[in-house]
Amino acid sequence: MDIPKAVCIVFVLLAIYSPALLYAPDTGAIRPEDSLVVVTSSTPMGKRAGNGFVIGDGTLVVTAHHLVFEESEQGGHEMPGLVSLVSPYLGQACYGEILAADEELDLAVLKAAWQGHPALQLADDNSILSAERLQIIGMPEVIYSIRPDANEPFPESVTFQRQELPGDFVAVRQQNPRFVSLRGIGQLGGGWSGSPMLLPGSCKAAGCFVRLQGTKGQRFVSAQGPVMSQVKRLVVQAGQEKSLHPVEHGLSRGKGRKQRLFAYSQGLQELFGQRLQSGI
Repeated sequence: MDIPKAVCIVFVLLAIYSPALLYAPDTGAIRPEDSLVVVTSSTPMGKRAGNGFVIGDGTLVVTAHHLVFEESEQGGHEMPGLVSLVSPYLGQACYGEILAADEELDLAVLKAAWQGHPALQLADDNSILSAERLQIIGMPEVIYSIRPDANEPFPESVTFQRQELPGDFVAVRQQNPRFVSLRGIGQLGGGWSGSPMLLPGSCKAAGCFVRLQGTKGQRFVSAQGPVMSQVKRLVVQAGQEKSLHPVEHGLSRGKGRKQRLFAYSQGLQELFGQRLQSGI
């Protein structure tokens, strides 16, 4: 199926699965998992899916570069994908605009139409440098269920998983922290890319998990991701600094709408004739 036709059908799916936004305040306490979204991307060369998380005023989504860009077969250039976002918190889907990206750091920032969506705060560099442990939270079961080789049915509910690992080091270039590395990998693997790396017990993101890095002979493998000051740099360079400022949480939790996430995933499966690829 060609991309223009796919775009039209996705638009119809979004119209079906995206009820009107509700701006009545939600008085419930915000949890870190409320900020998580599913990121799907499609190019003529393939489809893939992963995690993302909301920051700032609710319109910024942080994710991994490799989830929204595809390299050409010759490797000479990269192609941005057609990006869609699904919020389990809202039970809604929308298109995502690639606002800024850094291929070296494997980092991308997307623009979403969800001002007021629950969002994570950005941890400052000093907090990241002094952190003894970080917690990664993601939706690997959801992401894995839409891989092309998945044989299990889509989950009946959204399940969030956590992995807390000790810090190893923070890579610094010209006095600027670039990425954080954790000791070990726990249960990290397929379906975790784009997940936030949190200061434990908080809603503050220290980094974005993007890769598992192994040493020679794979004797030691670590979980790594760019730090939030690099996210801020990209957003400022894109002229969207105002979007970094938090706003009062104004979008209501989608009651009874979480199943829309899976209806949407099944719709994409029918649309493209296969399940989506997973970045990691």
